[in-house]
Amino acid sequence: MARFSMRWWPFHPYSDWRVKRKGRQDGLSSPPIPPWESEEHAPFISSELKSVGEHDVQVLARIWNALNAHLKARWVTAEIACRAAVQQAEQAQRAFEGAVSDYQVAHGERPPSVGLSRTLGYGFVMFLLFIFELPLNAVVFRIFGENEVLTLLFTCGVAIVLLLSAHELGRLLRDEQWQNPVTCSFIVGLILLPLLIVGGVAYAREEYLNYLPDMLRMMNPWMIYLAFAAINLAIYAVATILSYRHYERGLDEVMRSTARLQRALRAHVRARQRLHVARSRRIAAFHTYQALYGQIQFEVRRLKGLYQTENLLSRKDRGQEHVSLMPRSFARDLVLTRLPELENGSLDWTIEEAGYLNSDAITARGVA
Repeated sequence: MARFSMRWWPFHPYSDWRVKRKGRQDGLSSPPIPPWESEEHAPFISSELKSVGEHDVQVLARIWNALNAHLKARWVTAEIACRAAVQQAEQAQRAFEGAVSDYQVAHGERPPSVGLSRTLGYGFVMFLLFIFELPLNAVVFRIFGENEVLTLLFTCGVAIVLLLSAHELGRLLRDEQWQNPVTCSFIVGLILLPLLIVGGVAYAREEYLNYLPDMLRMMNPWMIYLAFAAINLAIYAVATILSYRHYERGLDEVMRSTARLQRALRAHVRARQRLHVARSRRIAAFHTYQALYGQIQFEVRRLKGLYQTENLLSRKDRGQEHVSLMPRSFARDLVLTRLPELENGSLDWTIEEAGYLNSDAITARGVA
């Protein structure tokens, strides 16, 4: 509607007043324009009015084609992403069903409904063991006479290493994969780890005492060291038992596959939402430009009718006898350039990329 805007202004080239005035002028001319028996439109209609309509149609077509290409590209991206999300959800579903089947084979029953509370409870107990171990280990490390920051680092490091090792040892023992030499090697290493830590602390203690004065060397901290070893080994054993009881053979895989399935389903929902938004925006833009295209055609025909009405009322040859009741050119329609997509009311929803389904196939799968 580039050239039809502001038609309410009387001096606009295509206001109702100017078009009627032009029709009267052509009707009062000698001879009247257009000739009564001619099938050709008046120059104002065939040249000027049609040119203006064609200009607006071309402007509308350029804007719509660019916008439609952009919106279709976004829809294609959302469609392909949605299909990929469906495939990932199907893979996660198959993995979950496989994990449940393996658990049933191993235990003879379906896995229990393990929620987040069980994992949080296990983590909370392990955290309590960590807090309980800190002050006891700090007493031993203070024997070395280092500052508090370094003492705290040593204490936290030993506690974290022991608890993580116990956690992994309990899980490996629960899996019972004794035929796997790598797993057996890990189990042996995790069992020896706390002994190596205790032995390392004992060796460091002896080396440190060699540099102390004789008066301090006479102090025997063996009771503190033995308490350190006993407490750490006991905490390591308790943490291993907790980890062993927390994990069941196959249950960990069921929990992981459940989490993957939930993430895949959430991603699928988000992909469908983005697809719906992209599709809705394209349809809304299509209806908007379809209405503008119809408005241009209606406006050209309306102005043509105003011109012809005033032309007929002011013609000098109106009272003469003619074969037709009005000039023959009045019966001819003024045809503008057609935009099939906007005129037919249909959008192209196919995807040209090889390897992807078109929208009808995807709709049949319940994605679109």
